[in-house]
Amino acid sequence: MNASNKIAEEIRICRWLSEHAFKALTLIASYCGRVSGCSCFRIIQKRIIDRLDEIEDILDTLSNELDANAFTAIKQVVDAIIRRYKTVTIADITRRGLYIVHYNVKAGIKDLLQEYIEQGEIIVSKVSGQLAIRPHVLMEFIQLIFNAGYYIEDHTGYVFNKKSILNDGITLNNIELRDYQKEAIRKWERNHRRGVIALPTGAGKTILGLEAIRLVNSPTLIIVYTKEQMFQWLEKIVNHTNIPRYLIGLYYSKEKTIRPITITTYLSASRNINELYNKFSFLIVDEAHHLPATTFKRIALQTVAPYRLGLSATPYRDDGLHHELFRLMGGLVYSLSAKELVDKGYLAPFVIIPVYVELTPTERRQYEKLYRDYTRLAHGASINELIKEASDNNEARRALSLLSSLKKLVATSEEKTKVVKKIVEKELAKGSRILVFTEYIEHAERLSKVLGSPLITSRIDETKRRLLLDLFRASRYRVLVLTSVGDEGLDLPEADVGIILSTSISKRQFIQRLGRLLRPAQQKEARLYVLISRQTFEERQFRRKLLPALTSLAANITSSL
Repeated sequence: MNASNKIAEEIRICRWLSEHAFKALTLIASYCGRVSGCSCFRIIQKRIIDRLDEIEDILDTLSNELDANAFTAIKQVVDAIIRRYKTVTIADITRRGLYIVHYNVKAGIKDLLQEYIEQGEIIVSKVSGQLAIRPHVLMEFIQLIFNAGYYIEDHTGYVFNKKSILNDGITLNNIELRDYQKEAIRKWERNHRRGVIALPTGAGKTILGLEAIRLVNSPTLIIVYTKEQMFQWLEKIVNHTNIPRYLIGLYYSKEKTIRPITITTYLSASRNINELYNKFSFLIVDEAHHLPATTFKRIALQTVAPYRLGLSATPYRDDGLHHELFRLMGGLVYSLSAKELVDKGYLAPFVIIPVYVELTPTERRQYEKLYRDYTRLAHGASINELIKEASDNNEARRALSLLSSLKKLVATSEEKTKVVKKIVEKELAKGSRILVFTEYIEHAERLSKVLGSPLITSRIDETKRRLLLDLFRASRYRVLVLTSVGDEGLDLPEADVGIILSTSISKRQFIQRLGRLLRPAQQKEARLYVLISRQTFEERQFRRKLLPALTSLAANITSSL
């Protein structure tokens, strides 16, 4: 009445079996005869595979008929065969960053993945039957087949057997996560360490990134939009974790160092993706709303990292491509508005101040002529329609050129320059720190002279830019003039007043510029002035586009200076 495994699939049963038990056993095994007074059975893999739906019933029958040792021996062999048969192996990675997956189950698994196959996210080889899986859906694939009862083996070292940055674990120094940050990380973890977290500027998205790095503790690629952000991330990692500096690499135009933690810009990552794609298990994308752009999307498509975190204050895009962002990064897992964080005391309260200005008579005549010519050439088409037609339609191209001239005219009007000077003088008398935003470099240079303040544009080199920002933080300068380079990546908690000279910016740009002012400080109230040229498209645009955005922020809006 004992049983032993003479070989892996051979079982001996040294007791008399009932006809019912014998028939049940021969459904999955062949009878080899009597050996030394025991019945010998050889487990047949094909019979088990052919009867996967019946295995539980067969084992139930045998458990009631056989002694414990014999039944345990049979069940161990059956379980091993099923596991071997239902194991899916992540075997290799192609040069394009696709995961190569081998599997034994010929039927069922492809039906399970049909939606991904139809979308081209999973490619089935017609010759070998193996799967090629795009990295951004790997974790969805793993969860799907786990839930269907399959097993996973990772031979690549990127998913389960991944390398560690620090063998003893990563710790955070001098950081206590806020309640909403803890909740955001919990939701990201529940989503299998994938997804986008949307929080306003000043809410501590970089700290969330550090906590995620601590949890994953695996080679990490961090994508940022500007070089300034790259150095900010470096500083935060060095100052707030136990990761030594020599394990952190910067990868950009002047330096191309790959380390377990590598920080790079969108542009450098996109241009050098063939060098970076297969070295990281974790991908962090800061200012993630940029990712869906054609130039940058290949970063997410080709980087093999199965674990992903997108960070953005403004994930939603006017062109609707935020859906592509969510697809590539794992969905939107957490979002909180500026108003909610102001109410909690984590961001400074703020007020929006629209300021209406007049065009000069000369500017008005120019505006009306440009506007007439624009409407004549546009034929009622929307801007997006004109952009689509511009490649092969001369009138559409001319209409867009006129629209650009219109925007520049109203954004750089003489009265706006005078009003900016007036606002700056009034706010400086209060001790404010002021950011002035304009869209045009020449206008920025003119404002810089009028206000007697430094400016930061794309023409300012990296070293001088960092020096000017440090001097602003130290109160050596209290006014900065910025073009769109100031929309993202500037950490200026001292700023409490902003002035926007054009309403032709997107809702995303508006929220980002507001975010520059919201880092909390004692008795701080942020003020954002929006200058609007009366009886122009700017006034209509402010009411139709920006006012709804302000309403959604529950902003305090006043028209008084």
